[in-house]
Amino acid sequence: MTFTYEFGKADARAFLSHHGRFSHPFRALRWPVCIHLVLILGVALVAGLYWRTGRGPLVAAALAYSLVFLLVVVFVYEKRRSKTTSRLLDAADSANVFGRRTVELTREHLRIQWPEGETAIPWSTIVKVTRTSDHIFAYRSDDEAVVIPRASLEGASFDDVWTRVNECLSPNDEDDAPR
Repeated sequence: MTFTYEFGKADARAFLSHHGRFSHPFRALRWPVCIHLVLILGVALVAGLYWRTGRGPLVAAALAYSLVFLLVVVFVYEKRRSKTTSRLLDAADSANVFGRRTVELTREHLRIQWPEGETAIPWSTIVKVTRTSDHIFAYRSDDEAVVIPRASLEGASFDDVWTRVNECLSPNDEDDAPR
């Protein structure tokens, strides 16, 4: 199967956004946020018990502070991730990173051609493949992926590409016919 697409900054931004949700820094942030949420619920329960003793407003204030703190932490993380994404995309050499791609999916590899060169990526080096409604991400490592956008795909349907990628990743040993 051979198809072409235009890879642009919007596609790179989509990958970085998708990847950011599953990256190590975000995973490291999950536990403190979860612990904080449990503490907030605990404080809410204590507030309910102490409300009759006159300490309720103080506990309610602590609960409000905790919620605001949690929202600020998540907002700051998202803002920092957004700035980092913008900085990476602005620094990218547009001629070498963005532009028209021709992709060939064979049983052995995923071959990508662009005006400046080409590469063949063996399927054995693809560590995972994920999909959103607009992109397919074939990860070569935890931080690098081949991005296939739906919007500019020519020569094949998005669903056919997704099916073919999954077929190539899990070949049927009994089927010796070329794919």
